[in-house]
Amino acid sequence: MSIFRVTAALLCLAVFVPDLPAEEEDQPSPVDLLLEQVSRDLKKLSRQFDNPESRDSSLGLADKLIEAATKARGMQPESAGERTGEELEKYMSLYHEGMDALLLQFRALKKAIETDEIGTAEAAIEESYALREKYHKELL
Repeated sequence: MSIFRVTAALLCLAVFVPDLPAEEEDQPSPVDLLLEQVSRDLKKLSRQFDNPESRDSSLGLADKLIEAATKARGMQPESAGERTGEELEKYMSLYHEGMDALLLQFRALKKAIETDEIGTAEAAIEESYALREKYHKELL
């Protein structure tokens, strides 16, 4: 068999071989992706919330924050790891407590943007950052 036929046969076989999956450890979990989105959107919102020209965009970002945090709350974070039983229950309780507190701030932030209460919006953003840091440390 010629080298050209062997090469052609290998190329044909390559079409039918599925792509090898990347190592799962390198891929962020769905919860991690949602929480990364929350971080990006909160950062973006913190830069524009006080600009009247960005009001619609800010409200859209607030909606995205609420939606992503609500979805993430309903999932088990990868950082729950191998916990089981009471340990997992305690961990998830703390996780839900943190997500509920964040959701409360995000809703307050949206309302403040809707009513042009810049000081209230700024306080909600600062509290959101503080909550994120607090629960991130506690859940590690």
